[in-house]
Amino acid sequence: MEQNVTNHSQPFNVYCNGISIATSPYDFTFLLNNNSPQGTTYLGEIKMSPEHAKAFAYMLLEHVQRFEELFGEIPQVNEEKVRKLQEEGKITVEGRENV
Repeated sequence: MEQNVTNHSQPFNVYCNGISIATSPYDFTFLLNNNSPQGTTYLGEIKMSPEHAKAFAYMLLEHVQRFEELFGEIPQVNEEKVRKLQEEGKITVEGRENV
């Protein structure tokens, strides 16, 4: 269920293309990065309880499935092609250990 939150004192808008996830018995921490040819920029982190993280995972999966129904399948990255292009010096991929 989506809610419309209207009390924004300072909105948080960011483009993130790299995420690392740390877990503990009490929370999940999403470490957000922006990877570019100039390097990796740490953007911040989001923490949530395991219960909220699970609800978020289900909600995200639902939205991805709805997106693919409307626009077609989102392709998986071809890791072999990425490695080959890196070896040829055609691309630079920062933070590949991240998602």
